[in-house]
Amino acid sequence: MPTDEHDITALLQELNSGSDASREQLVNILYPQLKSLAQHYIAAESPDATLQATVLIHEAYLRLLAGNYAGEFQSRTHFFAVAARVMRRILVDRARLMRASHRSSKWIASDAANQEVLALDVLAIDEALQKLEALSPQSAKVVELLYFAGMSTEEAAEVLGISPRTLKREWSFARAWLSSHLRAGT
Repeated sequence: MPTDEHDITALLQELNSGSDASREQLVNILYPQLKSLAQHYIAAESPDATLQATVLIHEAYLRLLAGNYAGEFQSRTHFFAVAARVMRRILVDRARLMRASHRSSKWIASDAANQEVLALDVLAIDEALQKLEALSPQSAKVVELLYFAGMSTEEAAEVLGISPRTLKREWSFARAWLSSHLRAGT
């Protein structure tokens, strides 16, 4: 079973041309890495989050390999960059849904109140990233790849087509900018 970067990229290219066999192989190979990415997201959301990593993986899988993005992957690193963005969107959508359902409810249990605070945190991070993207799209992409996708500096630089040194400079700027905006609540 292929496990190196080149073989995964070849399977992704086969998937792009409609191979169902490559889809099954990719799921078997990439599932552990997707699970690790999902666990990273869930851990970042909250220690008492109700969403399980498995649910997040399955929703992302449906969007990545069976839906909207099928046929678009150029390489393993590109796949994981897209996977990170998809998982972030799922969590943001979930946070918005939770916030809306809590507003329409006539009562709020203490656990529900905690969930709403967590939803607002996810939404605040998403709003800050959208503002950063308007200011510096490359810096926002660096955050997605390093923080959300858990890529190494070298992998992220390769995906973006920039040097690792430039990536580190963008990462420093993005961290400082996000920290400032999240502290200020804007």
